[in-house]
Amino acid sequence: VASLQSAAKHSPEITRYTNRELCPALDQLQKRVRACHDPAAPRVAGPVQCQFCRAKAVCPEARAAALSLTDIPPNVSLTVSAAEAAAQFTPEMLGQFLERAVVAEGVIAACREEARRRLNAGEIIPGWRLKPGQQRETITDPQACFDRCHRRGVPLIAFLSAIAVKKCDLKELLRQATGLRGQALEAELDHVVDGITEVNLTQPMLTAKTD
Repeated sequence: VASLQSAAKHSPEITRYTNRELCPALDQLQKRVRACHDPAAPRVAGPVQCQFCRAKAVCPEARAAALSLTDIPPNVSLTVSAAEAAAQFTPEMLGQFLERAVVAEGVIAACREEARRRLNAGEIIPGWRLKPGQQRETITDPQACFDRCHRRGVPLIAFLSAIAVKKCDLKELLRQATGLRGQALEAELDHVVDGITEVNLTQPMLTAKTD
């Protein structure tokens, strides 16, 4: 076997599995399948196992994990602000809270989506209603917009400064114009934007360790 990932590695490493490795692996897989189909198997809510589950809104274990967020440790004062309360958490307490928060956020999102679905279907949820969404306008004809601005005294350079070019859109334009794909298209895009871009770092993302 070999894991092919041409965009990341051009020399895949080949691994050979013999019966010595396959038999224990097959036995392990069969045990896991049987355990998954056991109706008495315990369900344990967590960030990994709940990530793609569609039953978060009705799962008792996921709901319990969400409700456990309200279990504030006794040494944390409730008379201070949220930021001050969080500062009182030990590293272990903070890690456990964040893990439960991931599950809780999934449950909350699933419940909100279910509420929107029911309200759209005409059902009544006491205390809640659907508020109309906000309207967002998009200019679909940049050339006509420039012509109108230019007639009003806006020079081309000033007009261009008000336009943001997205690299993904530029890449698609280059693909259509050149017919290039893959690494050749990436190289062409690099040539086009060379020296005319700036990199802005967003706030670091908080993520759970998987090792």
